[in-house]
Amino acid sequence: MTTEAEREHALQQMNQVILTPAQQTYVDQVPFKDAKVDLAKYLAAGAEVVISQQNDVSEAPPFSIAVDGTDFWVGCCESVDEALSLASSLGLRVKNYYR
Repeated sequence: MTTEAEREHALQQMNQVILTPAQQTYVDQVPFKDAKVDLAKYLAAGAEVVISQQNDVSEAPPFSIAVDGTDFWVGCCESVDEALSLASSLGLRVKNYYR
């Protein structure tokens, strides 16, 4: 379990990561501190992502953008085209996508 001090330290590190304005705006929308830190790191690195149809979370749109090799979701979209556009706008590299 992460302590509050560890979360604050992680946020300070995140603030040292250089993001584009679009990436920073996207990170700022995330409500969870831990997820913000991870998201910022993945965005700054231009992570490889996979776009796939998801049915794990019924409240979320049907297509997830996940960092390849992890269970971390960058986000969900209503269509593959929307997911491809979002991934591109965030500087992510799409390795594979649902067809």
